[in-house]
Amino acid sequence: MTVDRGDVVRIHYHGELLSGDQFDDSLSDEPVEFTVGDGQVISAIDEGVVGLDPGDKRKISVTPENGYGERRDDLIRVVPRQVLGEQEVKQGEAVEIQTADGQLVIAEVVETNDDSVTFDLNHPLAGRDMNFEVELIDIVQKAA
Repeated sequence: MTVDRGDVVRIHYHGELLSGDQFDDSLSDEPVEFTVGDGQVISAIDEGVVGLDPGDKRKISVTPENGYGERRDDLIRVVPRQVLGEQEVKQGEAVEIQTADGQLVIAEVVETNDDSVTFDLNHPLAGRDMNFEVELIDIVQKAA
């Protein structure tokens, strides 16, 4: 029984940058469950599991286009320090902030001074090429 679009699947994965540095791994945790083709994972993984049988492994090359997107300068935001109220932040720290449209996002603090804080709202892996190895653990539910 192979994976088709619309199936609910469970996978384990191992992600590395092209340098060989590991950035994520699900092997020490529960497998990741998602519906294939619903955009719950990056498109390279969504497409990469199609056709696998339980127990199959596949290496998947990920580019910014089928991964986390290109880095965007418009996602660098400078905000007045008083907007943070009493919250203290440090350069390099990841913090949850609310955007103007009410969404909660994780942003990296890239600079602070007495007057303002600069946030980077790009995904940390935006603009990066990387490799994943995925293993299909199970097809939880076949598409109707």
